Amino acid sequence: MFFFFWVDEEGNFEKVTFREMFEEVKLYAAAFRKHGLQKGDTVACYMSNRKEAVYGMLAATSIGAIWGGPQPFLGSRAASIVVKRLEPKFLIAVDRFLDNGRNTVLWIIYLSLLR
Repeated sequence: MFFFFWVDEEGNFEKVTFREMFEEVKLYAAAFRKHGLQKGDTVACYMSNRKEAVYGMLAATSIGAIWGGPQPFLGSRAASIVVKRLEPKFLIAVDRFLDNGRNTVLWIIYLSLLR
């Protein structure tokens, strides 16, 4: 049985089973715990719709953490403001994504706004 069918930004199709999803989430959760994530902490995500975001969200919420974040098309300044308001313990991000076949660079979130 499949957990989800995945088509990435380049059009590659992938099937992810419940077992594969469970194993990935278990690894993500172990990494979060190893680095100190606890119930009530916040994890911010700054990436397009990727299976890694699903794994991260399931792992974080399985620990009792809060998950949130801006969509990348908001732009780096707006994304920085959203992330700052979340006050995350962790920020998961990618450096670029494809938007209608166009490679879009996700410029670094303004770290000065996060302080």
